[in-house]
Amino acid sequence: MSIQTGVLVNGEWTTRSVDIHQILARNRQQSDAKKKEPEINMPEEKIVLGVLSRTVLRSPMIDWIIPARVRDKNKNDVVFIGEDFVHIKEIRADGHLNHVATKADFGCRIRAARVFGEPRKPMLDSRVKVEEADIAMDLDSPDVIPPQVLVLSLESRLIMFLFAEQCQSGKVTFSHTTVPLPAGTSFLEQPGKHLAVDPKSRAIAIAACEGTFILYCTKSMAKWREESASQLRHPIIDEQARKVDGVILKMEFLSSALSDDHHVILLVIFSKEGRTRMSCYDWDSSKGLGSVTIRAEGHPLEKDERTPLFVIPLQQSPGFLLVAEQGISLYQDILSGSSKRDVVSINEEYPRYPGSSKRKPLWTHWARMARNWEAQGKLDENFYIIREDGIVHYVQVNPETHATTTSAGQFGCTVDSAFASLDVGRNFFSLRNPDVLIAAGDMSYGELIKIGAWENDPRKRSRAETMELEYLESLPNWAPITDTLISRLPGVQTGYDRQREALFATTGRSPYGAISELRWGLNALVGATIDSPDFSGVTAMWTLYDTTHDGTFFLLSFPLGSYLFHLSIPSLEITDDFGEQCGIQLGEETLTAGSVGSYWAVQVTHKAIYLLNSSSAEGVLLRDDTVEFPPGTTALAAAVHFQYPLVVTAVRHDTEIRLELGQIVDHEGKISLEQKATHSLPADPTCLSIVEIDGMPHAFVGTTNAFLLLFRIDVRGLTLVMEERVDDDARRGSPIVCENVALLTSKSSGDVHMLVCGMRDGSLYNFELRSQAGETPEPLISLGFKHVTNMGNTSARVIQSDAEASTAFVVCGSDLCHLNFRGDQNLDLQIESVWFTDRNQPGYQQSAISAFALIPSEGYSDSEFASYLIAISGSKLLVAQLDDEVKAVPRRLTLRYTPYRLMYSERLRMMVVATTKIKERSPRARSRMGRRTVRSVVQLIRLEEKYSGGLEQAEEDEGTIDGNIHDKLIAGECVLWPRERVYALLDWTYDDGTGKKYGFLIVGTGYPDGDNQKGRMLFLRTHVEGNGKVSFYPAKIRDLDRPVYAISTYKENRLVFTSGDSLHIDEFSVEDKRLVPVCKQKLTSAGIQITTSPPLIYVSTSQDSVLAFELKSTPSGHTFLDTLFSDGGSRASLHHLVVPISLAEVRAGKRPHQDISPKSTPKSPTSTKNRTLVLISDKSSSLTGLIQPVSRTLRSAAPTVFEASLPRSVTRLRRGAIRPPWRSIYSPSTNASVTARNGYSPLPNGKSSISSKLASSQSVPGVLVDDIIGTATDGTLFAFSVLDEPAWRFLKFLENLLHAKESFKTSPDFRVENGGKGSITRRDVDPEPDPRGYGQATAYHISGDALASLLEGHGSQKGSLLRLVTENTDDEVLEMFRELFHDILPQATRSNGFTDEEEANEHMASCVMQWLRGVLQSIL
Repeated sequence: MSIQTGVLVNGEWTTRSVDIHQILARNRQQSDAKKKEPEINMPEEKIVLGVLSRTVLRSPMIDWIIPARVRDKNKNDVVFIGEDFVHIKEIRADGHLNHVATKADFGCRIRAARVFGEPRKPMLDSRVKVEEADIAMDLDSPDVIPPQVLVLSLESRLIMFLFAEQCQSGKVTFSHTTVPLPAGTSFLEQPGKHLAVDPKSRAIAIAACEGTFILYCTKSMAKWREESASQLRHPIIDEQARKVDGVILKMEFLSSALSDDHHVILLVIFSKEGRTRMSCYDWDSSKGLGSVTIRAEGHPLEKDERTPLFVIPLQQSPGFLLVAEQGISLYQDILSGSSKRDVVSINEEYPRYPGSSKRKPLWTHWARMARNWEAQGKLDENFYIIREDGIVHYVQVNPETHATTTSAGQFGCTVDSAFASLDVGRNFFSLRNPDVLIAAGDMSYGELIKIGAWENDPRKRSRAETMELEYLESLPNWAPITDTLISRLPGVQTGYDRQREALFATTGRSPYGAISELRWGLNALVGATIDSPDFSGVTAMWTLYDTTHDGTFFLLSFPLGSYLFHLSIPSLEITDDFGEQCGIQLGEETLTAGSVGSYWAVQVTHKAIYLLNSSSAEGVLLRDDTVEFPPGTTALAAAVHFQYPLVVTAVRHDTEIRLELGQIVDHEGKISLEQKATHSLPADPTCLSIVEIDGMPHAFVGTTNAFLLLFRIDVRGLTLVMEERVDDDARRGSPIVCENVALLTSKSSGDVHMLVCGMRDGSLYNFELRSQAGETPEPLISLGFKHVTNMGNTSARVIQSDAEASTAFVVCGSDLCHLNFRGDQNLDLQIESVWFTDRNQPGYQQSAISAFALIPSEGYSDSEFASYLIAISGSKLLVAQLDDEVKAVPRRLTLRYTPYRLMYSERLRMMVVATTKIKERSPRARSRMGRRTVRSVVQLIRLEEKYSGGLEQAEEDEGTIDGNIHDKLIAGECVLWPRERVYALLDWTYDDGTGKKYGFLIVGTGYPDGDNQKGRMLFLRTHVEGNGKVSFYPAKIRDLDRPVYAISTYKENRLVFTSGDSLHIDEFSVEDKRLVPVCKQKLTSAGIQITTSPPLIYVSTSQDSVLAFELKSTPSGHTFLDTLFSDGGSRASLHHLVVPISLAEVRAGKRPHQDISPKSTPKSPTSTKNRTLVLISDKSSSLTGLIQPVSRTLRSAAPTVFEASLPRSVTRLRRGAIRPPWRSIYSPSTNASVTARNGYSPLPNGKSSISSKLASSQSVPGVLVDDIIGTATDGTLFAFSVLDEPAWRFLKFLENLLHAKESFKTSPDFRVENGGKGSITRRDVDPEPDPRGYGQATAYHISGDALASLLEGHGSQKGSLLRLVTENTDDEVLEMFRELFHDILPQATRSNGFTDEEEANEHMASCVMQWLRGVLQSIL
């Protein structure tokens, strides 16, 4: 059948007959073509999001360690200097360190650092014992400038003079003054690489890498202090630039004669035309830099000194030691024109790990020892020099008798330039003290050690034993981080109750590599442990006072008995042999026990009260009296208190439950118990404790019917002063039962008390005690609600600390936390985790803690007794010393190799780690290094507790590269080809179509092949041998033309991987029983990471940011990848993270330029929409956020919603629920002002209910995502939060206000520039980006580190915020603050019923500070 139709032929219409079937076929083709064309939509409405970054862990890498008294002449400090931060730590008399303060706002890298100021001066006679304050530097200086100041050369072309000041409250503030450096023509000619300070602080020299150096003449310390009395000034008087024809290698000032106060000598070592030379510059400081003279100009050094490592100047002459790669030389008479050089002989020790490097280890740094030979007329000078493998040599120099070196031992770490000696003891120049050395590890843990013995050391040891290196403390170092993993480790059986995910990282370098679990909190270093299965049945533990002051007793309670131990301190020896004289009743379960005063003790069981006397000379607990309960009466609970001779018991007699009060009475050395009062109880007690309130003892009782009772104990007996009820928790459906309690009193506000109740459901209830004296017959004490903190899923047990009234501990399952009540207006508890660590078992992880006790501090003169803890964790009894610094406490699964890729296999229940294994092949002679082999190895790491003890040292098989696996931590390993490297790991399980599943470990590698790089995909199967080891065998190996950088799964039976710049998708064919190619896509550059979310595939490329593809199929069955979106910019990507977010419709649609009306009522979001945010980190230290388009638009580039400029590049982005539950609480409607205005709802029986005061926990308003973690190679850990528009606006307003205030302080013309009354205006703090487009993307980044300054201090946060907003600002700034507050916290706005403006401002400030604490809450 045909029809007539018009057809256009050569521009003219003609009539032709066309078959109807041809027309239908053409229509079908056009329809298919339309289906293939992507749907193009108009650009979507702009979405405004912000990102907040916060530094969680700073890099542990330390570049220099400098002892310097930068706070005060009586403060013995040491300064740790990193790439862009400075830590100040105080040296204790025992050699340990206490953290003081950190400065990390330099905004650039620190290139060099030295100390400027008065040198340390020895005592005239080291045998004279004086107080530490008397031996401090002989300086009668005011507090304006301390005896010593740090001099820093910054990458921002500044010289900074930095010191610290500490006020009486303990707060440390930094002060500094800067001097600009001249700009160089290139980075190599920019001064700042080398920095030297004259020993008598008369001059400073700063040099570039090559070509030039600058001399600075400085003021004396006395004159500098005098001129800085009113305003801090710099000490520079004059400067002079000098040229050097060559590359500057080293620069040091030499010492002039002791009697010469004006002669300044500078040594410069440089390289010219392949020859190392030195020049010497000297001048008279009294005549200024115009008198500079060059001595020994360009004097060539010997060939073995071609590469100098460092210069050690002598103190009593212009001589110096030159340490080079090939040897050590002593130079003298350098100014005479013919210098004298003597070679110093040194014993070259063979490296402990010779395979770690191709070359011999180098000397890296030196440390001068504090000696007072000058006072004794000696010319000797003493140093320690350290090698990069930790070898230490002691060097003694006498210009008359030459120099000698002696081996001193070896650190258990690798060392770079961070090495120093510390001044310890009362007289740190006395030889009666040991030499204390510190070294920060280079890609390993650092160590603090001592050589020698303390003057009062009770141990009897030989001289050889005394002079061995003795470990004191470790310095954690988890850098470098090459890969991370966040997991709950499902399937792994350990004693640790892992209720949240953990962050693991590949850290360190061979031979100190490790898989580290990054944790934060207080370190409890285990000093003694006993492992026994009997400890698993312990229900409680108490400590008892030891009158011999040798240690303490501790009593363990079991269901059928009790057991007594004695702990000796500091030897930490545990004994249990007390003979028949011991008065402790061991055959019964103990309800409570404790010391009452220094000589009495009490034990209470279900049947009796045992009164004990500990005043015997042997320190044995003798029984003085036994008070048995009447027949039919059983004790349910009991309590004693160290300061009060009281025993309070709760007993049941038939159906009656009553509280009984007994008083201990001394009758001529014998004690007895007198009954004083009784009081009935409404229900069985769940908690009974004696607490002190306003100097009076009180008995606190918690009951099974959720009542909290408080009885005052006085001459009238027991008086009920408080009766409160905690209603059932509707959220959990269980009664709120209090099991124990602690009363905390603030240090700063002694009249503020907080009652902390540990509840059976795992929560802490914090109440403020409110006194209502005089309102009789009403209760005299009531509870004001603060908030509820969730600690876990098991009962929370609170233990009061008797050392400090403001602290306590709480145990919940495996978690042990330290509580500190700061006493501010918000009554917040500072909660920090406590982690038990064992130096002999670095992978130790604490099990559930069934009992916990503190060594009592009362009666002991040694304050360190209070820092010891005793705990029953699983089947172990642990005795540990608690550190007082909150810091990173990593748990390490130690390896002998360098790990660099990490994955957890839930199928194998093990970690899969790719490591670089270095092994030396049997050197037969000590004079040669032998040969070494380097291979990549895929290892399986066991995670059970019994395997975490560390390495089993054994002789390795020298004949093979893999040898036998002696590490019990390693279950199996697969050795790869030489020079082959692992880039990707995947645990893949597929279904063969019959329901049977097969598991493979897929490894993507790359290796060099001539001038090209090729790759392999290894499909590995595992088999468990009879000895428990796991063997690998390859089921399939696929060779590829390019390295395999990334592998991922797409649904169940498809694999997605990149080979160079090609993206491949393969599918497992059930029929063919093999992988068949599905499709292939060419990328613009190499694909380095793949994540999938069917039907989307996200690929990070090495040069072109992120590409998103959608996997599609045509009706004919052809599968292809369609590009959904890309990045608008070209970025050298490192990692990406796909983050689903939920946006409220009202907030998502708001334009950045939209005005915020203070009169409008904030709208409640009526609905939400789900979007996808893609975070991209790159090599330029940026973090970019792209919002994924809902559909294809006219532009393929996804909109950039924010871009954060970070101090270092983020190499890994992860997301996980690692935040502890006690850091996840936020109550937006609860604040001090509102609580004070709300009354209690009375119950019909006249009792008050606490349920009405309970605030529900919920997420922080404005924070869409707050669980993103980023890590950098240097160990820095970032936390990122995604903010909605109102939250971003408010935080950006605060950040701009902080920057404006800082500019206001530093710029004297700031007021004039802004006109008007000379204050900060709304324009200065407006969060809107620059309308001209400058910094549009970066404007949506908030620095949480800057905002954290608002939360510093104690008790003044609300006031500091009000001062920030109101002082030196226009009224418009306060108005903007109110507008933004109304938008971010509408609930608090509606509850604002204040009529007084000042009260309303305080209410807003209080709400904002509470909200800000939630926003900046730590993720660890």
